[in-house]
Amino acid sequence: MRKLMLLIVIICTSCSGTRKASKIKPHIADKPVSIPLAHYGAGSSIITYTGSGGFLIQQDSSAILIDPYFSNINPLPLILFKKLKTDTILIDDFFEKNFGSSKDVSGLIKAILIAHSHYDHLADVPSIYLRNCNIDSTEIIGGPTTNHILKNSEIDKDITLIRPVNELNSENIQPKAYQWIYTRNNQIRILPIPTEHAPHFCGIKLLSSKKLTKDLSFFPTKVGRFPEGENYNFIIDILGDNEKIKLRIFSHAGAACDDDIGIPNDSILTEKKIDVLFLCVANFNQVDNYPEKVIQRLKPKFIIGNHWENFFRQYRKNTRKPATVPNTNVKRFIKNVKQQLESLNLKDSTMFILPIPNTAIEIAY
Repeated sequence: MRKLMLLIVIICTSCSGTRKASKIKPHIADKPVSIPLAHYGAGSSIITYTGSGGFLIQQDSSAILIDPYFSNINPLPLILFKKLKTDTILIDDFFEKNFGSSKDVSGLIKAILIAHSHYDHLADVPSIYLRNCNIDSTEIIGGPTTNHILKNSEIDKDITLIRPVNELNSENIQPKAYQWIYTRNNQIRILPIPTEHAPHFCGIKLLSSKKLTKDLSFFPTKVGRFPEGENYNFIIDILGDNEKIKLRIFSHAGAACDDDIGIPNDSILTEKKIDVLFLCVANFNQVDNYPEKVIQRLKPKFIIGNHWENFFRQYRKNTRKPATVPNTNVKRFIKNVKQQLESLNLKDSTMFILPIPNTAIEIAY
């Protein structure tokens, strides 16, 4: 039944998005951007949007990847039938551009964060980890389902497992329930926060939301074989001397969700407010009070929208002439963001952009 529903949705939406990107052009960033958050001159970080739910965050001698996925399966009507194939040439080009080599020989990438286990977050990870990362320096951070899927992916070591937290409502999560994860050089720390995933269509999840309790006997090669599993948002702190927080990023990039589920509680925000917010655009219309509630709670200085482009077409096409993701009114999302910022008197102080894949954003602080 789920596959039949997915097929119907694919047929209905396979052509949507291709003519909509022109309507949101003022908000699209197709060239490198520099954003000054303050005038202290303490340093800067580079955030590169990799596409879908993914980002590369670089700071001095450290970097992390979030949900790196480049191998867009296309065209949309065939995604149920085609085998997933990692585009190693495209990934090598990305590493050449950002690290000067197709492999991170010096071990700058300290972690790969996995927000959930759908194919567009996890399918490219084994190849990237084994071919492009320095496996002695890089750890994979994810939930139990991610771990069970990767067990038969030729990655021969355990991932850094996120400790489960039962309560999803941020107001009920006590500070002790949060578990900070530090990179090995202590320059970046990550705080996973349990969250949920929006439905795909008419309140229905078209892909499995199953949470695995045992290892898969194979690494999936079809879209529908990647269960959603556990969902996480991430606070990412760039640290200076004595663990002083130089930059705080909140990644809500994995999926939209209702209200304030998956949002940091007040004790975390009292320590340091959010500088940069990643907001997932896809399927925002399937949940309530998103992204308005997130913006209201966090009041960030800078917002980056992600998962807004049509990832059912070739990656390189989206870097030249992007189209919007099907079944999502991106123009409405932008309007909601702007209205919320205006209501909070943040219209002139908080910038919002939709970067095309492979666009770098320098955050100066």
